[in-house]
Amino acid sequence: MLALLAAWLAGAGAADANDVAALERMWSGVRDSSEQVVMSLHRGAARWPESSERRVRTVVAPVNIVWLGAHVLYLEEFIEDDPEEPRRQLLLQLEPLLAEPHAVRARLYTFVNPARWTHLNHRPTRVALLARVDIAPSAGCDLLLTRVGR
Repeated sequence: MLALLAAWLAGAGAADANDVAALERMWSGVRDSSEQVVMSLHRGAARWPESSERRVRTVVAPVNIVWLGAHVLYLEEFIEDDPEEPRRQLLLQLEPLLAEPHAVRARLYTFVNPARWTHLNHRPTRVALLARVDIAPSAGCDLLLTRVGR
């Protein structure tokens, strides 16, 4: 995910007057990556298997949550091929950062009861049931993204 954001920050893609929509299109998709655990030998290294690399799948998809804004993404991340056990679920509310040109703020929200909202990107009837009491803002975790270049 960080590589994708770095590419966007470096100006990948054509210039677009609507930076929020451009970021939403670029960020959406399914990505596979690997994760390697790095830790000190003094902090319980024996608990990790010799092969400390794990495959991670991240799904990012637009969802229609009118009361949260016009550009909302659902992010779900899970280890290996076990989509029934997500380890991270977020809503990302994208909005222009008017103080800077080509800047977008992504506000992050977590779910109060994550299991209820698994695979939200494939469940529009479940999306319609989502209310403000079902999510919690991740205070201090906003992402501020600025496109540089054309």
